[in-house]
Amino acid sequence: MYKLQSARPEDESFLYEVYASTRVEELALTGWLEHEVDKFLRMQYEIQQRQSR
Repeated sequence: MYKLQSARPEDESFLYEVYASTRVEELALTGWLEHEVDKFLRMQYEIQQRQSR
């Protein structure tokens, strides 16, 4: 049986990577540079995390 736990600060890097991996195809269409995509994804991820809290 599994037990759910709240995310911990040390989980953030992994959680961001999972989130970013779901947006790869979509953002490939933008023509943005890698650092632009990363900046956008980090902003979007942070907004999503704040809304979830």
